[in-house]
Amino acid sequence: MGGGKKNKRGKVTVQHHDFASSSSDAGKVKKGKLKYSNYYFTINTNQTKANISRKKFSKAIASTFDNIDKLIKFKKGGMDDVESIKVSTHPEIGKAKGLVHAHALVKIKHRAMVGIPYDDMRQSLIDNGVVNPDSGFHFYSKLVRDNVGNVRDYMKKTLKVYHQ
Repeated sequence: MGGGKKNKRGKVTVQHHDFASSSSDAGKVKKGKLKYSNYYFTINTNQTKANISRKKFSKAIASTFDNIDKLIKFKKGGMDDVESIKVSTHPEIGKAKGLVHAHALVKIKHRAMVGIPYDDMRQSLIDNGVVNPDSGFHFYSKLVRDNVGNVRDYMKKTLKVYHQ
């Protein structure tokens, strides 16, 4: 899988670009309208950095989103109808309460009917150790249409705080 973009402060965001499967029918033209499904996630552990290792949390987030292709459900079509999946994740510590949380943007370019069931995503977050269901957590997701650039900018807003 891909690595992260880096700047002076260290690792900024994890981006993966190699989810789409290569089809054995390379010469065939795929039918259907090209669509873009962009999912924005916020996962808040409701825990402070004193209770959660930043390194462990970052690895758990990466592990969850490294396998996002396994969470995609198809109402029509299949993985051969997916042209690309791009994932950006950004763990951070909130300024106000110091809570460890992460933002993620999943961009799917496809010719199918796709979805990411929220119950499956929540279970994956639990299974990968991102959140502890006994201590509670907050999960938010939004299907983003036109303002993907604004979401990316928002995700990087507290970079300095998390990587100090």
